Amino acid sequence: MRLPFTLGIRSGIFVLCALASLICGGILVVTAAGVARTVTDRESTTILRVLGDEVARQLARSLYVQWRELEGLVRFAQSTPDRDTLRLRLDTIAALNERYAWIGVARPDGQVVVATGRNLEGESVAQRPWFRAGLQGPFAGDVHEAVLLQRLIAPNAAEPLRLIDFAAPLRRADGTITGVIGSHVAWSAVREVVREALQDTGRDVLLVSREGTVLIGPPDLEGRNLSLPSILAARQGATRSGVETWPDGEAYVTAVIAPIAYRNLPSFGWSLVLRQRADAAAAPARAITQRLGLSFIAVAAVALCGSLVLGAAVARPLRRLRNAATALADGSLDGPVPDLRGYSEVRAIADSLARLQAQLPDRMRADAPR
Repeated sequence: MRLPFTLGIRSGIFVLCALASLICGGILVVTAAGVARTVTDRESTTILRVLGDEVARQLARSLYVQWRELEGLVRFAQSTPDRDTLRLRLDTIAALNERYAWIGVARPDGQVVVATGRNLEGESVAQRPWFRAGLQGPFAGDVHEAVLLQRLIAPNAAEPLRLIDFAAPLRRADGTITGVIGSHVAWSAVREVVREALQDTGRDVLLVSREGTVLIGPPDLEGRNLSLPSILAARQGATRSGVETWPDGEAYVTAVIAPIAYRNLPSFGWSLVLRQRADAAAAPARAITQRLGLSFIAVAAVALCGSLVLGAAVARPLRRLRNAATALADGSLDGPVPDLRGYSEVRAIADSLARLQAQLPDRMRADAPR
């Protein structure tokens, strides 16, 4: 294939080096960028999972403190028939731990006999889910609005009082149930643990119920039941990670932490979903790509400068040989053929021209008319 234009050796070497630099450098940068993005995504997911495990442990341990206190109260209540002594114990615990909204004991028929601050004493809690579940065994109840306690604890609050429940049965030595002890923990305490865990880290943590409702998270998502793969995995108690597009239209690297559990703490069925904006997660990969690009430009510039020097070194002796060959073609035998020994091809051409110059007079005489 013949090119529509003619290049000198110097220009040809420069063009070939430029094309080789562009092609090889482009392939290198694109490949390295893809590898960097893959590694960065994997590391971002790993970091999210590690952070999520830590948040889950913090939250579970925090709730486990309340559960252990309830277990201690079960033993105390079963061995202390005096109501005033039991009430004093309950009031002391509630005073020392502001997370408690209410602690009380109800008879098997649901009537409250002892409670902190005497709240609800004499009233029936027989229809409350925590009481019915507590008759069956240890129970942890999901967040809900206070039905009976709102008017007693926070009647003028701007927002509804929200609680989570712990309950356990009280038994005689023969196993007969004598009542249910329950404690209500303020939801604000749970929210505080979750919200402060990843504050100012550029990552979001969502607490998701077993029904898939976002209990704690960004304000625009709280209370919503989303159909994202991560939320569906959380509903099923499965772990998952990947990149998803959320309702705000942004892509996020997402990791799901399996249901929160700790020792014998009853399960609330909660899962944690952690997310980070994909563009923020990809920032290290972009930085690597930029550094590779700058390195490529620097290497390409050095290579092109080298190609100019190389082209000049190759073209200079050839140009002198071309001038000598042109002179011979014009019949000039006065100028000597330059003795060039730069590289083998030039040396071979110079030797051939020298022999031609030496033989040319004899040939010219042989060819002259007699």
